Amino acid sequence: MKLGRPLILGIGGSGDIVGSSFVLNLLNRVYNLDGYLASISWERHVIDPVPGPIRTMEWRNANVVNDVIVEVDKNSYAVRLSNVIKPQAVKVSKVIGRNLYSVDNYQGPKRVAEGIYDLCNKLGITSIIGVDVGGDVLAEGKEEGLSSPLIDSISLASLEILRRMGINSILAVMSPGSDGELKISEIEERTSLIIKDGGYFGSLGFGKEDLPFMEKVLSEAETEASKIAYLALRGEFGNYEIRNRTKRVDIGLISTIVMFFSVESVYNFSPLAKAVFNTENVMEASKRLNDLGLYTEYDFEVDLFSLYGLEASKVDGNVINKIREEGKRRIKGGKPRGDI
Repeated sequence: MKLGRPLILGIGGSGDIVGSSFVLNLLNRVYNLDGYLASISWERHVIDPVPGPIRTMEWRNANVVNDVIVEVDKNSYAVRLSNVIKPQAVKVSKVIGRNLYSVDNYQGPKRVAEGIYDLCNKLGITSIIGVDVGGDVLAEGKEEGLSSPLIDSISLASLEILRRMGINSILAVMSPGSDGELKISEIEERTSLIIKDGGYFGSLGFGKEDLPFMEKVLSEAETEASKIAYLALRGEFGNYEIRNRTKRVDIGLISTIVMFFSVESVYNFSPLAKAVFNTENVMEASKRLNDLGLYTEYDFEVDLFSLYGLEASKVDGNVINKIREEGKRRIKGGKPRGDI
């Protein structure tokens, strides 16, 4: 499969740009393949307590490509309410010495896809590799540990639209289970369906040659899920706590694997991506997943912010768990939540 110079897009939130840079470095080392780097800029609440993704108009010192995408460098930052945010894409840009692209997925899959398609035309890109660290993009919604289905669903739907627009679209799952949401057994169950459908392209593995680059990026960027591959390569093994001790991850050799799939196959087996496919913004997409009985990360951020405001980044793990459990009960009970 000819990729040209692809766009490597972190699809699961801001931290996935770190994993995406690892994947690009791996592809460059193994296949001498270079590419562009981009990220969905939606930071976790510990960095940005304001709910939802960073909007295009909230960026500063960044070059606006269109209403969905900005080009960022080491001097870029975002302002949300009174908070100054330095997203992970900026930190990665500083370390690797090249400009990256930030994608605002607030407007829903269709508009996001159109914005990325415009970028592809401007840069001559014909292929895109969407990188999800952990593999919760494979979820079907019944998984007990699933807590961030929204970003991945919008991203997968966007990739499917791009595929239909003629962009060669591939999904890469890095470090299965490293975000503490889907169990390895659940990922294996989902991937077995994709394999039977002919949608599995193969895997690559990180090795000791990748450690210097990983250490360089991790010296600046803040991430937990993308760091698991690095820890595994350093010989770490066993159970590891992340997300303010609200999630547990098993570190092992499988943490060093990157699996590549057909976007079409993954989308065909994703009830969540299908549910948000025609939505026009994050709030509508979140409500579509609520209808499936899912409490989304947007729901959680709104609930957290309504209680603690800009102090939400300081809330401990016990409180986070209580808010999530109450939110899940509310959604399953069919009770609405007001948006902010």
